Amino acid sequence: MRRVLTGGAFTGSGSNKRLKAELADCDGRGTVRRVPNAELYSDVTGSAQTRCFRVQTAGRASCDGGGNGTTAFDVSSDSTCASYGSDYTVAVKTGATIEGVLQDVIGTKARIGLTFYNGSNGGDVRVALGGGSLSSTINEINISRPNSNTPLAEALWTVTGYYAQDVSIDVDGDGAADSPNPVVSAGKLNTNSDPLNYNQGGGQPRYPPCAKSYVLILTDGEPCADGNLPPDLLDYANVAAPPESPTWLPYNCGTPEATNLLPCPHY
Repeated sequence: MRRVLTGGAFTGSGSNKRLKAELADCDGRGTVRRVPNAELYSDVTGSAQTRCFRVQTAGRASCDGGGNGTTAFDVSSDSTCASYGSDYTVAVKTGATIEGVLQDVIGTKARIGLTFYNGSNGGDVRVALGGGSLSSTINEINISRPNSNTPLAEALWTVTGYYAQDVSIDVDGDGAADSPNPVVSAGKLNTNSDPLNYNQGGGQPRYPPCAKSYVLILTDGEPCADGNLPPDLLDYANVAAPPESPTWLPYNCGTPEATNLLPCPHY
């Protein structure tokens, strides 16, 4: 996803840029592949040499999103794959221009902000939506490691509070704020962070009535650790549980009952 959005994190500059490779999962997991003719792909000497290539991630043993995220690989000492030598850091040589959808398609055509899933609790508005936010958005995507569940509805509730610039929202119209409040840090609730303000650099705020705003949700899976919402929003879509799974929750797919895995809609 990072490669598509930004072109990928890289080291070097000019014509010496190299893309950093990164495992799609987490640091403590890797893959092993037995490769014939390994001398064609590594510094193994001889001919028709079979070796195992073990791909891993340097810097972190636990799967919590820490570490540097840079993928490394090592090569077994012989065909039995019982022992391995030194690590090789993976970096793919590329041209001077590294761009993804954000630079190539959006560029200066639209203002953009960024919110990450916040563990099991809503979203984290990492980059306020503004005229100069593209570079900050690209940087945050490139340096941030995946380490969260996907509370889709809660994250959208966070974004709702951010756009409203208010964390005390009356959902049911009874004149009182409904609980739980959207999770938005105080630093994102001000005129200079207001996504609808087109003059965030100071001076008189400007709110063009013709400006349109959109929220795009990117996820690698179904809702997980989700559903901590005001009651009137919890089943806003009025999705009925199927007869065979009466306790099924549309915002926490995949929770098993006694004898079956529950069906999950693809939102």
